[in-house]
Formats: sequence, structure tokens, C-alpha cells
Amino acid sequence: MKVNKLISELQKKESSIVESDTSSSNYISLECVTNKGKNRKFLELPKNYNEDITWLKCHIDTILPVMKDTRETKDGAPINKQVYFDNEIGDEKIINIAVASYNKVKNLY
Repeated sequence: MKVNKLISELQKKESSIVESDTSSSNYISLECVTNKGKNRKFLELPKNYNEDITWLKCHIDTILPVMKDTRETKDGAPINKQVYFDNEIGDEKIINIAVASYNKVKNLY
């Protein structure tokens, strides 16, 4: 699945999802409006929109399907569960992980 396709699929499900300014970073951040009315980041993706998604970072408490390669990063932020994908992962699984992170952040903050 390409980065731009995932963003498009997520925005179809929820129109309040926006990209935050990450011009000085090597990733794209997606934000949502939480139940408390705050804008919070819920996902980080590779910077290149036309790139296949080989990793993403989601909220630490996101419930994931069984994955071979999941790591917590040490940056101290709640978006610090990094998931790596191989070519065999289906688009549906990637979308489900992104939606699970969205739901966690939307309801938690």
C-alpha cells in the first residue's frame, strides 16, 4: 500500500484527519481531533507519498494483530510503537492498524 493511498482511505473514514507540518522531518504525521477537542498526532508514515509503506509508528497502546516486527522507540512520545511490514502484508491490515491508533488517540485525549 502506498502512503498516499492510506492517507486517502483514512480521510474517507474521517474528514477531520489532517497532515501536520513535518517539513524538517523524514516522516509524515497525521493528526485527528480528539473527543476533548484537541488536535493530536496518531500516526507517522514514510515521507514519500508514492512509497510503499514498510513501517509506521502508532500509539503505544494500540492493539495490533500478530506482527513479526514491532518495536517501541525511545523518544518519550506516546506515538512510539513502530511496526515494520514485508511485502506479504495486506492493505486491510495496514488500514486496521492506522484506524486502531486513530481510535486510541481520539478516545484517550
